[in-house]
Amino acid sequence: EDPEYGPADLARARQAYADFRERTGQDASEDVLRDEELTLGDIPEHVDLTRYAFKWVQTAPPPLKRIFIQRMKELSGGKKDWVRAKKLSKVLQGQRHCPHKYPLRESKLDKGMRILWQERSSIVDGGVEAGASSNNEVGSILVWYVVKHDKISAQMEAVDQCYKRMKPEEIHSSVVMPRDVHTCIPEVLLDPYGTSPMPVYQLGITELPKLADDAAWVPPMKLTDIERQIVESDKATLLLGRSGTGKTVCVSMRMVRDRDRFELEKEATGRFRGQQFRQIFVARSKTLCRQVMRIVA
Repeated sequence: EDPEYGPADLARARQAYADFRERTGQDASEDVLRDEELTLGDIPEHVDLTRYAFKWVQTAPPPLKRIFIQRMKELSGGKKDWVRAKKLSKVLQGQRHCPHKYPLRESKLDKGMRILWQERSSIVDGGVEAGASSNNEVGSILVWYVVKHDKISAQMEAVDQCYKRMKPEEIHSSVVMPRDVHTCIPEVLLDPYGTSPMPVYQLGITELPKLADDAAWVPPMKLTDIERQIVESDKATLLLGRSGTGKTVCVSMRMVRDRDRFELEKEATGRFRGQQFRQIFVARSKTLCRQVMRIVA
């Protein structure tokens, strides 16, 4: 039923999986093969952590944090590795609004903890134009939560309802598809427990060890295409928007960019020797100022 792959592709994938299970002494019956989606996909190059997942990483005991990093490395092998171990990829049942091609999955962290995640791919079927990840991006693993096993159903329902509230992507009129169906992971995610966009942190697979080695390290925010244009612009910019739409993130990341440019030019050309780069952020809220300090630092 997957429009991206023909019958021959799926048959080859099923046969490869059956051969693997036969070599390892596992049951290779057709019923077992149907339990898991067998499609060929991108190899993830990034891990996207929602604010809830990153908060867990910051407070998790070191042993669990190391297991989490190992699970992310295992997931970075792509679907060919997921189907080999049930602990890595189990599709959750009962989803109604999540993209069919990118369902919510769970991975086993330890005996009592689970990772709730989705595949987030830059390859989108159906001519998606708006709301989808940019074609310039690469595949990634989107981690929603790390929770106790008995909380999985409640958190899955929260994410599923979140997709219901998010506007599905615009699609070409030539594509026969219900207008209320998501075909990919939208570029901007809503907070399952709020009405504002969800902050997402992005790090490369090779940067995963930093989560364990440096407790103070904060990955960069994942920016949308519009946010990236604002951050990379050299012009004075006025941003207007309601609370939670990303204004502070854009300002903070632009401050980081300006500081990094200063340091690179200082090192490359010898200019500004003996000088320190200075910036100022002004706001009425002390909490907001502290937030910007954490991001910029």
